[in-house]
Amino acid sequence: MKPKLLLSMMSDMAVTGKSQRTCDVYAAFIKELDDYCDAPLSKLKREHIAQFMRHLTTERKLAPSSLNLATVAVRFFCNVTLKRPALAEGLRSPRVTAKPIEVLSVEEVERLLSAVKSITYFTVASVLYGTGMRLGEALSVTTKDIHDDRGVISVTHTKNRKPRLVRLSTELVKRLRTFWRAT
Repeated sequence: MKPKLLLSMMSDMAVTGKSQRTCDVYAAFIKELDDYCDAPLSKLKREHIAQFMRHLTTERKLAPSSLNLATVAVRFFCNVTLKRPALAEGLRSPRVTAKPIEVLSVEEVERLLSAVKSITYFTVASVLYGTGMRLGEALSVTTKDIHDDRGVISVTHTKNRKPRLVRLSTELVKRLRTFWRAT
């Protein structure tokens, strides 16, 4: 790929607020598309994209979630960077079937948490399990975010940048107070 075209795509992604990880993944798929096609990306055709997606599906045997990332990357590249939305028209993401949620029993949760010896890690693991927050979300929680009187935690640093509230059980409030007293 021409460095100018890649730089343009990276700039487009930064302007739209994509995370660095997303930029890296999109760029990797577009580099792979460039390596796969015999034509320069500036002369890309719908047939090239269809062949590339078939290649990812049949030869690389990517999982549906990875194919979804490739589809979104190609769509972004065509729509935003090349400004040729007709190229990506009809490009569909595969359905991703969610794995069934496995709920642990009370004993299993207690056994899991009791294996954590550090009070800091124990508290973080308790918050993760008790609220369903992502690790980055839990690590960014401050005391100002915890509203034990209302039974919620304000999560401001989320993956999709949309703040939300998560429930805070009385048991988790006790664990957080134990942690605060110990540190």
